[in-house]
Amino acid sequence: MTRLVATISPVSSTGRLTFKPLAPSSAGAVHEFQAVFRHTQSFIYVTDGRAPTDADAERLMRLLPAQAQEDDKLVLGIYIQSEIVGCATVVRAYPRNTVLFIGLLLISEQFQGRSIGAETLRHIESLAISWGQDTLEIVVNSVNERAHAFWVREGFSERFRKPSTEFIGDVVVMERKVVAMSYV
Repeated sequence: MTRLVATISPVSSTGRLTFKPLAPSSAGAVHEFQAVFRHTQSFIYVTDGRAPTDADAERLMRLLPAQAQEDDKLVLGIYIQSEIVGCATVVRAYPRNTVLFIGLLLISEQFQGRSIGAETLRHIESLAISWGQDTLEIVVNSVNERAHAFWVREGFSERFRKPSTEFIGDVVVMERKVVAMSYV
């Protein structure tokens, strides 16, 4: 497989939101990532049946699919001004060369319902376009109805589902073709 080489601006912005790469090797970045989890208790509770821990957050920040390489993964902090309001992880060319896999898109509960997730998805889509991927893919826990509804609203459709050994519900794999958008 040919590796994609992409340069990532240290900071990018859509106007209201700023996106900054978070390095798992940086204690400060790990702390910010963990802060989002502390402010999003419902995410882990609905998937694991318990409150999240800092260890859960750090594990998800570092998680890398077996077929992927470290330079294929990007961890993003999502900010309004200087306050972190969410985080996202993406993996290039996983599970296929044409796919940008969204491992996580998590918005702090107090900032949910303000279109931050949709705006972040548009930013992720622009990354996919710049890296030559034409499909976005996400895995959703079937019991996380709110997340499932978000992805359906954003045009994702179910590819397949299977029982999970890690979650309360089934694993639902969803995808959507990349749509070229312009920021107005």
